[in-house]
Amino acid sequence: MANRKYDPQLKKDVIDAVLIGNKSAAQVAREHDIPDSAVYSWIRSYKEGRA
Repeated sequence: MANRKYDPQLKKDVIDAVLIGNKSAAQVAREHDIPDSAVYSWIRSYKEGRA
């Protein structure tokens, strides 16, 4: 399966929804039809200062 490119604004919105909001990463992933693993990866990168 090829890596899918996601819009940077979508990534920011998803990260904010998890870190600032009170939703789980899995719930936000389902709402945006994104794999859970992608959301967890974005959050990890953000926390490490790479996002």
